[in-house]
Amino acid sequence: METDTKTFKIPWCRTKYYENCVFPYHLYQLCNNRVYPNTECHNKRHSTFLAFVKSAMFSKLYAAEEVDKPDETVPVNNVTIPTLVLERIAREYIEKESGMDRINMLFSKNHKGEESEQLRMLKFTIIQIFCVSFFMKYVPEWKLAKDDFIRENRATVFRTRIQAMRLMQDQVSLRACKAGAIFSVKVTSFSAFLLMISQLIAVYRNKTSVIEYTVAAGITGGLYRINMGLKGLVSGTIIGASLGSIAGCFAWVVFSAFNKTQDQLHLQEIISKIEVESFLMFS
Repeated sequence: METDTKTFKIPWCRTKYYENCVFPYHLYQLCNNRVYPNTECHNKRHSTFLAFVKSAMFSKLYAAEEVDKPDETVPVNNVTIPTLVLERIAREYIEKESGMDRINMLFSKNHKGEESEQLRMLKFTIIQIFCVSFFMKYVPEWKLAKDDFIRENRATVFRTRIQAMRLMQDQVSLRACKAGAIFSVKVTSFSAFLLMISQLIAVYRNKTSVIEYTVAAGITGGLYRINMGLKGLVSGTIIGASLGSIAGCFAWVVFSAFNKTQDQLHLQEIISKIEVESFLMFS
């Protein structure tokens, strides 16, 4: 099959993210031949599938031709796009996009005003870390504060038992909340910085691996110990990179088991955008 090397901008992509993408002119023929290899569908210029591809990807190119022959066009209001075609078009697009395009897409919202799935997972993980770290410090600090209050007020005379219990509860709770908040802020900020760096590296590379966790943990560990001088910076980087590699192996196994790796999530996101754009065209 002869291939035309001409490329065209996709006219149906309305978002800033898609407006500079180009696809090969022969892509729709290649997809049609693979989906319908034993039929005459690919030989009919106005078949249902071909009409969809022409309308979605090459509407400007065929606009004049369709106006001249409106009776030959097949309605495409209820077109079902084969999954193979959607995946192939999405992969063609991903091959042409840059790492900065993916990073911009990470912080952009979809047609429903929702954030990307990676960013939602990141925020949910940070919230979980904050809650867990808060109670990890709150519970032991509360017990310690209660023992300190009883020891310090053995000789204190209170007017009633209720007054003593209320004063103890106020002081103990305040001390435990303060300690828990300080500890959780430190742990959450450290974890958020580490996860954000690893996520940016994974999005830029469009790949989930151990490397981004090793690099992110090394950078975060070095910055965490930078107040101790050059030795602290080096030791923090080495220890952080070692622990990050272990955590990265565990994270890679979990994400791969649940099909939540970066390349899989990004592919599904691109396919979803293509489906939305095609739906808007024919609605």
